[in-house]
Amino acid sequence: MAQPLLRLYPGRVAEVPLAGAFLGHDLRQLGAPATGFVYTGFITSLDGRVAEPDPITGLRGVPRSIANERDWRLFLELVAQADLLLVSDRLLSAFAKGRYLQLWDLAGPGLDDLVPWRRQQGLPDRPAVAAVSPWLNCSLPAGAAERELLLLAPDEASAHRARSLTGQGGEVLRLGPGPTLTGDAIVDALVDRSHTVICSVAGPQMLHTLVTSGRLGRLYLTQAHCLVGGEDYDSLLKGPRLEVGRAFNLSALYLDSASSPGQIVQVLDSVSPASPSKPQ
Repeated sequence: MAQPLLRLYPGRVAEVPLAGAFLGHDLRQLGAPATGFVYTGFITSLDGRVAEPDPITGLRGVPRSIANERDWRLFLELVAQADLLLVSDRLLSAFAKGRYLQLWDLAGPGLDDLVPWRRQQGLPDRPAVAAVSPWLNCSLPAGAAERELLLLAPDEASAHRARSLTGQGGEVLRLGPGPTLTGDAIVDALVDRSHTVICSVAGPQMLHTLVTSGRLGRLYLTQAHCLVGGEDYDSLLKGPRLEVGRAFNLSALYLDSASSPGQIVQVLDSVSPASPSKPQ
């Protein structure tokens, strides 16, 4: 049995089982249906590294020295609660190449409870997927037509590529002039499709877009107790300096001493009139 987390806040210090720790936050009850509820999760090193290039593939991903199965389990519990998974076109193409299939399928060792949990909530076995793709130069996974798969693109994206991807099971939504789409355009289009609980796994650039538009409701941030170093890396936000800093309230705090390295997990709610309630 996996060792529990230690919840430090709110309330009295208490042990919390790892499996189900984030499912118990009941994210589907947060936010307003008219505006949607968007949340995301990241793991970072002590020196702020959330992604670096893989020395073999060149693709950017979580530094190997901080990636761990316990954080991955918690992250997939966030994915399991979503109506829709917001991804980058690079991640969608990675799915097509057979990478990160646990994220695509919500299945794998130790994950047998996630699809049954969704069924108990009256949800499809897996979330719908929306990929932000400015030029529609992405590939679709096999079986893409078996779930709702949206491709979010600017008006000027290739009509030829749109027809090709539509033929493979995707649906292209043009959301205005580009090449950069706003957080409001993205979230409003998804809410219009009745996807009101949205988990973003699209990386630091999308996080910047959502924060800039004021559409991020909650941030789950794991900080691994490890220094990584290196000069080519992504930090939590990727984009221009924010003219006004975005503040967050600490909603919950956990210590995970069983991971290697050890780590703390912060649950942070965006400060706004519509801030969600604290997890219990």
